[in-house]
Amino acid sequence: MIQCKNCETEFQGKFCPKCGQKAKTGRISFVQVLKDLQNQVIHIEEGFLYTIRALFFQPGQMVKGYLAGRRVQHVKPVKFLVWTTVISFLVIHVMGFQDRVLNQIKQQQNLQDNSASLHLAQKINDWINAHPSVLMLFTVPLIAFASWLLFRKRGYNYAEHFTGSAYLMGMLNFFNVFFTLFMVCFSHLPLSTLMMIGSLQWIFYMVYFGWAYRQWFPEGNRGWVSIKAALVVILGYALLIIGIALISSTILTFFKPQVDAWLSQ
Repeated sequence: MIQCKNCETEFQGKFCPKCGQKAKTGRISFVQVLKDLQNQVIHIEEGFLYTIRALFFQPGQMVKGYLAGRRVQHVKPVKFLVWTTVISFLVIHVMGFQDRVLNQIKQQQNLQDNSASLHLAQKINDWINAHPSVLMLFTVPLIAFASWLLFRKRGYNYAEHFTGSAYLMGMLNFFNVFFTLFMVCFSHLPLSTLMMIGSLQWIFYMVYFGWAYRQWFPEGNRGWVSIKAALVVILGYALLIIGIALISSTILTFFKPQVDAWLSQ
């Protein structure tokens, strides 16, 4: 009989039947540390890159397959969303790309007579840049709700729509990096041109969702599926804007002195 070093259960065999620990547990060596590093880090990296590739070439099929049970090779949806958010934040904000674009826009707007509004906008922007995952946590559930609402007859529950939304929104984080770099390269252009480029970014997002949803739901009218997928993006962000507006109005109504003090800092 062997006594488990973890839970002290007596057993026979290679693994403890109560806690699952190996029967033989020697001292930790440097070789073991390297082996654990290889098994964990490299496996995660391969799963992450595999998921990125699948979402780039066959997003809807990937989501449909994951929901059907083909999950071993993929990173979990929430983990994928967090990782892509962090990568997007590091590339865009730490390297200063977003600040360069915003500064260029401010210079072209030339709104000296509205400094209070600019101050408030800058405060909000700084907070969002410092907490990008918080905004994403609000966005993805709303996108998932819009997806469930518009495609509720397809047989998937809200949690499954949340899974698909987390993967697709994670890919939008990567696309956002490239759009921002493009904006930086052409930041010398007039403000109207920059705004047009920004609108093309949202059109691209809706086209990507439409392409993904046509693969996810191949049955029925493909054009109608694409339109509803675009509406998922519009409705999701509209709900986010409404929510932010309601929260802001409530804060300004009941906590105006504190807001004024915050803006004066």
